[in-house]
Amino acid sequence: MKHFKKNSLLIGTTIIILIVISPYLLYISESISPDIKQIETIFGTIKSGYFPSIQAYVYWIFAKFVPFFLLTILYVTTKIGGLLQF
Repeated sequence: MKHFKKNSLLIGTTIIILIVISPYLLYISESISPDIKQIETIFGTIKSGYFPSIQAYVYWIFAKFVPFFLLTILYVTTKIGGLLQF
C-alpha cells in the first residue's frame, strides 16, 4: 500500500507539472524571428509553406497541439482514475 501511494504521488506530480508547463509551449514561437522562411533542425528542414513565416507556423502547430495534449491527459487520467479505485 505504501508503494502505491508513492507511485501515485509521483504520477500525479508529473501530470501537474505537464499541465502547468503546457501553456508556455505557445510562447516557443516568440523566440523565432518573424522574417525566417525556413529553419534547419536535427529532424530536417522546416519550411513555412502557406504561412508568412516559421513563427506563425510554429504557433499554429502548438495552438493545435496544446489543447489535444490537455484533452489526452484528461482522458487518460479519467480512465486510469476509474480503473484504480478499490
